Amino acid sequence: MLSADLRRPLLLSHESVEAMEFYKELYQTAYPPGYSARGVSFVSGGVGMQMGGFDHYMQVYRTVPDLIDEIGYFAPRRSPAHQPAVQAFANGLAIPAGAKEPELAWKFIAGLVSRAASPYTATAGAMGPLIDYEWIMQEHPALIPVYSGLDYVFPHPLLPSGTFQRMSDALAPGVIGRVDPGIALRNAEQDLLSHLPDWELPKALAPLE
Repeated sequence: MLSADLRRPLLLSHESVEAMEFYKELYQTAYPPGYSARGVSFVSGGVGMQMGGFDHYMQVYRTVPDLIDEIGYFAPRRSPAHQPAVQAFANGLAIPAGAKEPELAWKFIAGLVSRAASPYTATAGAMGPLIDYEWIMQEHPALIPVYSGLDYVFPHPLLPSGTFQRMSDALAPGVIGRVDPGIALRNAEQDLLSHLPDWELPKALAPLE
């Protein structure tokens, strides 16, 4: 979405317009005229496909365990010739520079991400950092494709706070068909461009003078 120096939006491209056209078609297929999604969910059997992952699986496992054997996960791709693309979010743990017991904090983190803690973090819906969870593979084999998807994760650019919500608001009219997808992309780019000058780049990412 941004240039290498994080200062120039790159939303107006052939690939972006193609993606927007795809999402528009997907939306029209999922929400035909007269259809209401109110009260409908995957767990209730009213939705056949949705974005999902570790937490989604655990929700189904806890509420409708009989449905587990029917769940299959896959990483989407633009075409058979393209590599899959997987969106992921990571939670980080930090130790303050002035921590009184930094060594104890490290021990806590080590225990939290250990294999021994994996059954508890998994049950809570959190995907652990280790890919070789023997417990997961034995107890929840349907999740193995989710771990396999880690090979195709792409990083998100760091953006000013609230940017994703503003971009979603700008792009939504193009997805639901209120405006042309190209116009929606242009509006989103203009919105992003208007906020970048006021954004202070993180020191680690700021371009060298």
